[in-house]
Amino acid sequence: MAASSERVCPLCRGRLVKDNIRLYRFNCPHCFKALNPCFFPGYRWVRYLITLGAALAWAWHRGWSGSFVIFVVSFYQLPLLFLWDLIVRDFFLPTKFEAAPSLSFQTLGLNSK
Repeated sequence: MAASSERVCPLCRGRLVKDNIRLYRFNCPHCFKALNPCFFPGYRWVRYLITLGAALAWAWHRGWSGSFVIFVVSFYQLPLLFLWDLIVRDFFLPTKFEAAPSLSFQTLGLNSK
């Protein structure tokens, strides 16, 4: 009897614990298949806009003003993006997962004859 908040692999139905889950592509510890966490459709936009707003506020608070803040904001936003991932991983883990597509690399036919 699986609860709706229980995190399970969609392929093997194995239970996923917090230590095994990543915010990006990861392997199921039971079947070793690649999984992607599912977030709501606008997750990446929300993540970007919130960290951008916080970075702008942080930059202006530190004394940067005018058009130069556009160049400085990236130095403030990158640490906030990493901090966002740490916070989401600890407090808001995804509950749904999907099988990740296989990674294929284009070799430009260098090994073919």
